[in-house]
Amino acid sequence: MESDDSKSNYFLYLNRSSESQITKEELKLIEVFYTRTSKNNQIACMFVKCSPLAKYTILFSHGKPSEKNLYADVDAAWHALQTRYGVRPENIILYGQSIGTVPTIDLASKYEVGGVILHSPLTSGMRVAFPNTKRTWFFDSFPSIEKVPKVTSPVLVIHGTNDEIIDFSHGQAIYERCPRAVEPLWVEGAVT
Repeated sequence: MESDDSKSNYFLYLNRSSESQITKEELKLIEVFYTRTSKNNQIACMFVKCSPLAKYTILFSHGKPSEKNLYADVDAAWHALQTRYGVRPENIILYGQSIGTVPTIDLASKYEVGGVILHSPLTSGMRVAFPNTKRTWFFDSFPSIEKVPKVTSPVLVIHGTNDEIIDFSHGQAIYERCPRAVEPLWVEGAVT
């Protein structure tokens, strides 16, 4: 919500069920703001200051439906972390979940960061829709399988072995193509 004192300041408003899960002191550690992307979209961002001594900052991407917006959104958040908060790239851990792994891999293929976490990554849009696809076509969306070999940072891949949305084989393929992959976390029997 917009603050009473200025149009450029915002605060996080929680409904009653959410309020019971977070204290007022914890709420003060959350800063919310808007930033513009290269596609001229305004996106809401939330910066949680967990500890004044924290060495790393996690940039979490859950993704949006448009491929171009995915890349523009994470890029805008990436630049906001550096310009607004002074966080250096080597102190940023990129975390993507499901379709959010697409912009995470794209960003990590361009910049060296402290680390990358890929939670239920997908290899490409075509491979999700058509599991027997063995190559990347020019019209394939979200071609993460082609970008992940360019990631020079350490990468942790997490995937449930019974994932019903993004098949486990996607996590395995991404892991195998990562140059600096650490021991993966395969969650036996997990569906998402």
